Amino acid sequence: MRETTAMLEAAGYEKDAEALRPQLTRFTHAYPHSQTPDTNDVVNGDEVAAALRTVFVFLKHLDEAHLNGLGAVVGIDPDDLGSPSVEEA
Repeated sequence: MRETTAMLEAAGYEKDAEALRPQLTRFTHAYPHSQTPDTNDVVNGDEVAAALRTVFVFLKHLDEAHLNGLGAVVGIDPDDLGSPSVEEA
């Protein structure tokens, strides 16, 4: 995660790449790789959209093939994720 800012800037990300790093770090630690077996421990609903938006921005700039694959699996055109709300992150 320390390299995230430099990677995004090198990939042409023109917004504040440093602002994405803490969101990406929190996402990777708190959401997909949670170690808790407690099924009552759920993601705060207020954070879900912002966390996913940040991940989509990251993938769009650094691993577009991965983003396209995710879109294909769920039947969403990744270009639809490029709306202004996604780029706000």
